[in-house]
Amino acid sequence: MGAILIGLDEDRRKSDDKEDDRRFSDDGLEALKNAWLNILAEKRENPDEMLEEGRFVDAMYRWRDFSGSLDEPKRWIDNLKEDSDFLPKMLVAFMNVGTSQGWGDRVVRRNLSFSKQTMEDFFGIEWLSEELQNLDETSLSEDQAEAIKVLKDHIAMWAHGDDH
Repeated sequence: MGAILIGLDEDRRKSDDKEDDRRFSDDGLEALKNAWLNILAEKRENPDEMLEEGRFVDAMYRWRDFSGSLDEPKRWIDNLKEDSDFLPKMLVAFMNVGTSQGWGDRVVRRNLSFSKQTMEDFFGIEWLSEELQNLDETSLSEDQAEAIKVLKDHIAMWAHGDDH
């Protein structure tokens, strides 16, 4: 919740809103960002728990925004990538899960996808493609196997010029 409030205040600053529409002073905003980054640093000590919290990708991009670059979150993920058992867990966290229902449908359909830009930002499409070919899929959970299948399909689409 804190990151959302900080982000809203930053958005107000980027627009032409008056200063009295801001919720925090400049110093207060910087202090809040630093506090959020410190809390995140503690959470990063237990990556499994952090992945299971939800909104993982949002946290990675907030980290980028509050620290000023993608370098730190990317470096942290690069360290996690060294453990091949951790990649399937991360892919589940990076997968977008939505639902849709058409007029007259009796059931809701799950829509699973990956953002090409996000995957490029944190992994690199080429690296992912190679890793997925070498991944032992025999011990994956159902969610992990599903995420890998969806990502393989997306990588194939991206290779043919479809960026969605």
